[in-house]
Amino acid sequence: MNLRGRKPPDWWRANVDLTRYYGYRAIVECVHHYDIGQGKNYFFYHNLKAQRWQVIPWDVDLTWADHMYGNGAEPFYQAGLLQTDPFKAEYLRRLAEIRDLLFNPEQTGALINEYAAIISNLKGGLGMVDADRAKWDYHPIMSSEFVEKGKADPGRYYESAPTRNFAGMLKLMKQYVEKRGQWIDRTLLADAVFAATPQIVNDRKLDLTGPMLKLQLAAVKPVSKARWRVAEITTASDTAVGARQAGKYEINALWETEGGPAVEIPAGKLDAEHTYRVRACVQDAQNRWSRWSAPVEFTTSGAQRGKSKISPESSGAR
Repeated sequence: MNLRGRKPPDWWRANVDLTRYYGYRAIVECVHHYDIGQGKNYFFYHNLKAQRWQVIPWDVDLTWADHMYGNGAEPFYQAGLLQTDPFKAEYLRRLAEIRDLLFNPEQTGALINEYAAIISNLKGGLGMVDADRAKWDYHPIMSSEFVEKGKADPGRYYESAPTRNFAGMLKLMKQYVEKRGQWIDRTLLADAVFAATPQIVNDRKLDLTGPMLKLQLAAVKPVSKARWRVAEITTASDTAVGARQAGKYEINALWETEGGPAVEIPAGKLDAEHTYRVRACVQDAQNRWSRWSAPVEFTTSGAQRGKSKISPESSGAR
């Protein structure tokens, strides 16, 4: 693929899987995976079915800190793909969506816990992380003349954490989510132009006894269209949290639709005794989309699918 010279918008749309690329670049910024300059730490993959190129990351150890090496300039970025509209606006919208739905202390914090449960023994005793630490901290080769001093000295494996242990490193990662998220908001998203964020009317009288769950937006400026989404989430009270099971995250929509300021969600899409979030975004007269609204969160109860009732104590926008 020849990236020399300025490419017209039609060329980019015909040759690059832009949806995947926007998501890739958003996560690059979120975790500071900048060690992708100088032609390393990524692969280009040409999807034969879609007939478009996409970027696949690898070697992501230099992440989750601002001091990590690199400038983040892989070839698509260097070619100016994200510096001009309409691609810049589309990318910033995706970045904002990931901030709203995934890269925040609650959702990414839960994801960190899920992966930590896989590689460590949260009930005590040795786990995979202990074997990895033994390899890098205490293997004889790491103290030999063949290793550059200062990079692999014994005892440095957890040195970044004040507690010098795995739990301390998890805490640092969670703190970085909050810090980096604020940086994204004030640096990358500060100049992005969005429509006014809508608010879902929540009168705490949601009813799932019928075939449809009905919601609407609060009165705002006229909108040309609205998008609605429903996602299931794993809550802190669920047994999957801290266990070696996959959780449910808001970034993965269970149901989506596009329409007006009111929506009817099929109750049959919702399972009993599960927790869900509904959000909406709107497009204004200038064709600008908004950020996602604050969610309306609720937990279904009852034994039969499609005949669940909303638990009053858990219904509300957060």
